Amino acid sequence: MADLKNSLKHLRYSPLFSSCSSKDLERIAKAGDRVTFEGEVMTKQGDPGKEAFIILSGKAKVKRSGKKVAT
Repeated sequence: MADLKNSLKHLRYSPLFSSCSSKDLERIAKAGDRVTFEGEVMTKQGDPGKEAFIILSGKAKVKRSGKKVAT
């Protein structure tokens, strides 16, 4: 329950989900899983896209053709 409330808080303040209703946000939060990555590759260029990532804390590097294009 605490994780759901925390997830809803983060989603509610994300511009990506700003037009979603509370009911929509709850569905999104329930469909997600909270995971922790520490120095691991989350996904690689060319892999089929099956998920989306919302970074709640920390940062990630984005590389295209081996070159960093964003953080």
